[in-house]
Amino acid sequence: MSTLERRYRLLLRLLPAWYRREREEEMVALFLEDRGRGDGPDDLDLEYGRPGWGEAGATAALAVRTRFAADRATGHAARLVGMAGLLGHLVLAAQGLAAAARLGEGWAAPWLDALALVAFAALPLGRFAVGRAAAWVSCAVVAAAAVQGPPAMAVLFGVPALVTAVAVGVGFHREAPPPPRAGWCRAGALGV
Repeated sequence: MSTLERRYRLLLRLLPAWYRREREEEMVALFLEDRGRGDGPDDLDLEYGRPGWGEAGATAALAVRTRFAADRATGHAARLVGMAGLLGHLVLAAQGLAAAARLGEGWAAPWLDALALVAFAALPLGRFAVGRAAAWVSCAVVAAAAVQGPPAMAVLFGVPALVTAVAVGVGFHREAPPPPRAGWCRAGALGV
């Protein structure tokens, strides 16, 4: 076995064992064949070559899609945690708006709260790319702000924001089903 083949097999360890059992040999053969554009890699590449960034990224994305598939419990759990976290963010946004209206002070971060609303609305509509982007930006800003404050703020706001962002990222991939619209719309309206 060449060094390059060993490195490809190591990269494929990102995938679940059941998936590797079914497809590892075929995938390694395709990687090696594509490496030399049909002829296979040369001896120097076999000894010193490494998988490319594109191959590594595609394999990592496949690992996420297989581990958090639509019919797997981990996928259901990630989508539930992501939507629940976004619902919490939406409730906090409504609370901030109500406090600003009642006290007459400026609304702290309307764009941040709008991102939470966009993420919460986009995911049940099947707009996963928009929902993921809005959730990641919104949660990253909340986590960064919480970390700069007292340690209790980091735990109360930063950790849930990061968990939400990760759950939305892994749970809502292109093959995932959208969450039920009616249920989450009712939960959002009730929370607000």
